[in-house]
Amino acid sequence: MDNSLTELLDLWLTDLASEGKSAGTITAYRIAVHDFIDSGPSTTDQLSRAVVRRWLADSSGYARSYQAARFAALSVFCRWLHGEGLIDASPMTGLKRPTVRPAPVEPYTELEIEQLLVACGGRRDTAIITMLVTTGMRLSECATITMDAISSRAVNVHGKGGKLRSVPLSAVCHAALDDYLAERSQHPYANLAALWLGQRGPITTRGIDEMLRTTARRGGIEGVRAHKFRNAFAVTWLTKGGSESSLMALAGWNSLTMINRYVAARRRAIAHAEFHRLID
Repeated sequence: MDNSLTELLDLWLTDLASEGKSAGTITAYRIAVHDFIDSGPSTTDQLSRAVVRRWLADSSGYARSYQAARFAALSVFCRWLHGEGLIDASPMTGLKRPTVRPAPVEPYTELEIEQLLVACGGRRDTAIITMLVTTGMRLSECATITMDAISSRAVNVHGKGGKLRSVPLSAVCHAALDDYLAERSQHPYANLAALWLGQRGPITTRGIDEMLRTTARRGGIEGVRAHKFRNAFAVTWLTKGGSESSLMALAGWNSLTMINRYVAARRRAIAHAEFHRLID
């Protein structure tokens, strides 16, 4: 029986949402698989290894990370089709996923963080940046915090896959948060559940990202990305002697893959400091 891949794509995306996949992941998967369908195959009987290979070859000139992301999206889709009994086997079985060599982790320096805090446009922005710096949480986790998730010593955040974890708050972070909450209580939308409010209501992940870029320009800092706060937190934690297992729990990681990247970054930082101490 022939099945429309476009219709099946919609069903698959619905399943992903019900499994708790993030909106970003679902969007990336949708774009990749929709592009594959646009390249020719419209029904399940037109799926073949040759068709898949041609589509993958079309991105051969792009970055390896882009190629790997496309490969992963189509692979997950094909496995779903097989699991649903819609195809006899995945045409991607045995194909080698493009390898990606992760770029070195380069976190913010203490000076850059100070410059960002000085350049902040108000209590809200100061609280957001302080929270990102001192907790290492993801931008999406920070953006979706609700008022009832905050206690005197921690905040509950929803990580990848909808997993809930408690993130401790430092005294500095809590002080910045208290300053913002005092201001927030006078906001026209103060009755809303969202913690972070803008002029028109809750601010989104994109809104926070734009705020960070604006603040960075004001502070004369280039290459600002929210994830670098997470990088800085991890490297600082390890450099000061924090355990890898505790870092995994705090950051919401389930494997040592990311930890190993930050261990390498810590070693580079120590080596650079030693170089300047011995050579300069």
